[in-house]
Amino acid sequence: MKKIFVLVFLAWAFYGCKSDQAPTEAEQSQAPGVDPGIYKPAPAGPGSFRSPIPVPITSREAQVLTQQFWVFEYYIDPQTPTNNRPNRGRWYKINPDGTFESGHWDKKTAQGSWGLGRSEDQQFVTVHFDSSLDAEDSEYMIQGINDQDDAMSWVGTDYYSQGHIMVKVIKLLTMPTKKQFGVEE
Repeated sequence: MKKIFVLVFLAWAFYGCKSDQAPTEAEQSQAPGVDPGIYKPAPAGPGSFRSPIPVPITSREAQVLTQQFWVFEYYIDPQTPTNNRPNRGRWYKINPDGTFESGHWDKKTAQGSWGLGRSEDQQFVTVHFDSSLDAEDSEYMIQGINDQDDAMSWVGTDYYSQGHIMVKVIKLLTMPTKKQFGVEE
């Protein structure tokens, strides 16, 4: 059953979302809000995060990301399958001022700064989260956004050794609850 789920998720992630083609150099220079370099946090101590930098909300990715709550509907870690279920219900509330809040179900767990960049091969826009909770520092390639702008597929990068993680995030107006997702209390 798990293998079928993974295959269905992968099919959705790669075919169900509108995929962006690799940008040309001209497109990269004309896409304000998406750093053609790679956004990375400044070195800092545990529990600290990079000072927020307001993100120009001109790229589609920035416009979509700064809408309401983005919730992990599916989290797939084939290397450590025991991480899959506990990560369902994680969320980000991403703000245009370069800050975010994050949490799990109806609890806030951290805050920090975020930014956009490009994957090393320049094919995908990446979103980087530098969190006050070091365990939540993450970077994902945005591999697809559906036509309604309410679901995305993200794949982790190797920056935080998360290149094997795949996530389907959905947009909600409020923090998620276990009841919404049919998770036992």
